[in-house]
Amino acid sequence: MTMTVDGFIAKADGSLWDAFPWSPGMLDHITEFFRGVGTAVYSRPTYEAIVPFWHSVAIGEPPPGTEVTDRDRELAQLLEDIEKVVFSRSMETGASDASILNGDVAETVRELKGKAGPDLVLHAGGSLVSELAEARLIDEYMLYVSPAAIGSGKQLFSEVNDELPLRLEETRVFDSAFTLLRYASA
Repeated sequence: MTMTVDGFIAKADGSLWDAFPWSPGMLDHITEFFRGVGTAVYSRPTYEAIVPFWHSVAIGEPPPGTEVTDRDRELAQLLEDIEKVVFSRSMETGASDASILNGDVAETVRELKGKAGPDLVLHAGGSLVSELAEARLIDEYMLYVSPAAIGSGKQLFSEVNDELPLRLEETRVFDSAFTLLRYASA
């Protein structure tokens, strides 16, 4: 999850801040990370914000005015090949290449985690993250801190009711800009 130094994952209206774009070092790290991912779990809004963009890059039709590098295309192809699961009450099956689910989120993720295979990654907003965090189904948090403060907006853990003990596993600074804070559930 990318967040600002003051703890927000988006502006109040859900849009991103100006200093959001990834640095080249961060893009390299994320690309290497996704080599080990087999399934991505999304909330509907996050799916709609991420997947169409990377799909357009993967098929060679990025949005007009978007500068695309070879590394962008490499990441796009990795993301294209990953199994996708979307939790949504409003998205229709067949509207995407993802499996659309609207049942018990925690139970479904528990089942997905129980399958053998490559890693499972979660791309979601605060509600889904909070639900899975409280069910103790998130093993690791990779927080990419953007060099920006926006004062208000949507927080990642705003719906967490119980304390989440975490253990810092790694810190890394990318191109003197973004900082990775990688935590394991304690």
